[in-house]
Amino acid sequence: MKIVACIKYSFDVSEVKVDPATKELRLAGVPQRVGVIDKNVLETAVTLKEATGATVHGLTLAPASAREAFREAMAMGLDDLTILDSAGLAAAGPAVTALVLATAVQKLGDVTLVVCGEASDDGVSYQIPPRLAERLGWSLLGYARNITLTGDTLTADRDLDSGMQRVAGDLPLVLTVTQETNTPRRPTLMDAL
Repeated sequence: MKIVACIKYSFDVSEVKVDPATKELRLAGVPQRVGVIDKNVLETAVTLKEATGATVHGLTLAPASAREAFREAMAMGLDDLTILDSAGLAAAGPAVTALVLATAVQKLGDVTLVVCGEASDDGVSYQIPPRLAERLGWSLLGYARNITLTGDTLTADRDLDSGMQRVAGDLPLVLTVTQETNTPRRPTLMDAL
């Protein structure tokens, strides 16, 4: 079984400032990193890997120079990482991003589960997972907690405003998680080497 963990290289939103005169965001010089929610994505994928013997493939759109920023992600348990060069895609929008990710998932072959964050730290559009599921022709199971995989059926509790809802879906599917889904592991320095 192959699991893809879609992780985002995004602006560190705690470092973004607003220009007082123009009221526009100042992004020049703002560092980028693996997003906060993306660590929950990694934890979910690696936990399922440990339970099932699957392989976990990281997938991201980022500049090639960002490879070092993904060292911690690799140390968390990814089997490999594909960085799709994002040059020229910065203003492309969610539809193009989903198309690029879907094409990469299909090229990996035999993928049965894609795990995404419900929204990114910086874009917060909530559009990538549903668009990706549509492009792949798969079901989408969102806001997941307490995730279990038995055979080809994934069961999760969905965290909704009105409470929890137990749902199940057959693979292949796209799964979204939130920061409340789990507590990401902290790899040791030796894991990162």
